[in-house]
Amino acid sequence: MSTLNGISMYGDERGQAVLWCHGGLSGRLDAALLQDAACRVGVRIISVDRPAIGGARPQDLRSVAAWARGVSGVLDALEVEELSVAAWSAGGPHALALAAEMPGRVRRVTTVASMHPLTEARYRSALGLQLHRVLLRLSPRWSALARRVVAASMHAPDRVLVATTLHTAVPAERAAMRAAADEIVAFLRAAVEQGPGGVVAEGRG
Repeated sequence: MSTLNGISMYGDERGQAVLWCHGGLSGRLDAALLQDAACRVGVRIISVDRPAIGGARPQDLRSVAAWARGVSGVLDALEVEELSVAAWSAGGPHALALAAEMPGRVRRVTTVASMHPLTEARYRSALGLQLHRVLLRLSPRWSALARRVVAASMHAPDRVLVATTLHTAVPAERAAMRAAADEIVAFLRAAVEQGPGGVVAEGRG
């Protein structure tokens, strides 16, 4: 793995480039879970924090599309001409925006359990993580309270963070998640290393 400000890279350094869009309440380090698989298939994963999350600078970006346009500068600096994009959860809309903004550069897009518009309460209640459901309710109107809730949650002991995350998984996934408990705690905490403002801003939509 190599790391720049707000950017981490995993897998085969000479492999095909795949830009990874992290999930909500998370950051670029969640791609660490893909390290072994990326090496096996010869893929170079470039994982980028979104504004004010993890190591990324706070920026006044008013749309997902604006973030996607900003990523083109990262790819220029890394001399990446063509790439694929992959995402999970709240990273899904960002992956689709990258494809829309860079049609000549992005060759394919894959999303896993992608976030859809949460305009109705019944959609929000389907989210597995209780903190995520609370954040989506609070962030649009009570952002200060949302920041306090996120900050308090991230001060919970490691075992509580792991147990809460395991609760969102189906039984077949839990053994793998237990084995990756240290990585899960690391990316949850790293997401708010600058404070909870970044994840709260995403909760506002």
